[in-house]
This record gives sequence, C-alpha cells and structure tokens, in this order.
Amino acid sequence: MKHFTEPELEALKDSILENFEYYADALDNREYQCHGISGDPPTIGYIKKVCADYDADSKLVEDIRIYTQGDTMLSRDYYGKTVDITAKVEEFLRDDLGWDWLIGAVAKAVDEWIEEGEGDEQ
Repeated sequence: MKHFTEPELEALKDSILENFEYYADALDNREYQCHGISGDPPTIGYIKKVCADYDADSKLVEDIRIYTQGDTMLSRDYYGKTVDITAKVEEFLRDDLGWDWLIGAVAKAVDEWIEEGEGDEQ
C-alpha cells in the first residue's frame, strides 16, 4: 500500500477490526445481507451502504456505519465524504470470505480513497 508504512498499516487494520466489532456477530450470523443472495431474509436488513470515517492525522479508521433502510444517513456519507466500503462488505457476505480478507479489503479501499484525493476534503 502506497500511503502506509508497515506499522501504520497494522494500526489501520487494527482500527478497522475494532470498528467492525459492533457488527461482527450480526455479519457472521448473516443478520445483515446483500441483495442477490438466496435463503432466509436477514433479521436486521439488506445492506444499503457501508461507510468508514478515515482520519488522515491518526491514519486510522475512526468509525464504520452500516445503513440498511430508509433514506436517512449522515450527510458526509450521503455526499461521499467518507470511504464507501459497501462493495467490500457485500463481497465478504456473498462469497463467505473471512475477516482477514475483509480487513485487508477495507484497508486497500482506504488506500485507494487517499490515492484518488478523496481524503483531501476532510
């Protein structure tokens, strides 16, 4: 990854895992789901959007939010001022990938977000 030293990358991954902790059991139990997967309907709902707050000063993810219904969301998520990790979480659920894969995929998404200059607006 271009924007992180090895220790920074490990700290970033730890912060991602820590922020997924609230959702971990529900994701593992498929209480959240993405459209296109057959089986029982999810208990909580279908994923609409998943966003991560990245802090450029600390180089850590500070919050992750999963939206499942309605149109209400934080304006910074709605207007794309945060890292959109929806596709990564959907792939994790759809292909039954492990947590190591998801944490690495989100870290890569953060790196790409920085590369695209999205983090400059924070």
